[in-house]
Amino acid sequence: MVFTPSNETLKCCGSLQIDLNNDGNIDFTLHDLAGTVSFSCFAKRSPALRRPPDSGTCRSFQSYLNVVPATNKPSRGAIVGGQPFNEEAYALAKGANVDGGDAFVEPDTQAVLIRAASGNAFYGNFINVSDRFLGVRFQVSGQTHYGWIGFRSVTHGSTIQAVLAGWAYETQPEKPIRAGDRGEADSARLRPVQPTSLQLLAMGHTGIADRQKRIEAQTQG
Repeated sequence: MVFTPSNETLKCCGSLQIDLNNDGNIDFTLHDLAGTVSFSCFAKRSPALRRPPDSGTCRSFQSYLNVVPATNKPSRGAIVGGQPFNEEAYALAKGANVDGGDAFVEPDTQAVLIRAASGNAFYGNFINVSDRFLGVRFQVSGQTHYGWIGFRSVTHGSTIQAVLAGWAYETQPEKPIRAGDRGEADSARLRPVQPTSLQLLAMGHTGIADRQKRIEAQTQG
């Protein structure tokens, strides 16, 4: 497993490119965008839809956070998610398995984390969440690998702001990975520190010196 730390904050209107396996090629890109969208409509006028009289056109301010698999390499990237409206990415909890049994949005298809429109009409599984993860898969030399992209928080106000928590992938093909698992980084953090041989030797000399002092004190007493 390879873990890449990141404290990047993604705000409107920017993007973040992610190279999961650090081979110099981008595997996924996060887009945080906002703007006014015009579309044909026949609804009555409302505060949420700014519509010139009898124009048949509505305008709505929209903001969204999407993840897009790269198209410049044969990674065939895909995101764990479903398709109730547009393709929506699932907000996985820490420890959730990412493997071949998951439902994935079609390869090379972007997925929505959160999308919001005028009048608080929004959808997506990343609406004001913390400690959630994208489950992903991609191809390396024609073999499937699983990984995750972590978010410390995703908040929505007038625009969307996302704070990253790094990303990781499993180096062994077809091997599942747990969302948030950092592999050796977590093991090192939890592993008790063992004294070196030199430290043990020094501790031994210190113990002998202390014992000699106690004996001398008892003799003099």
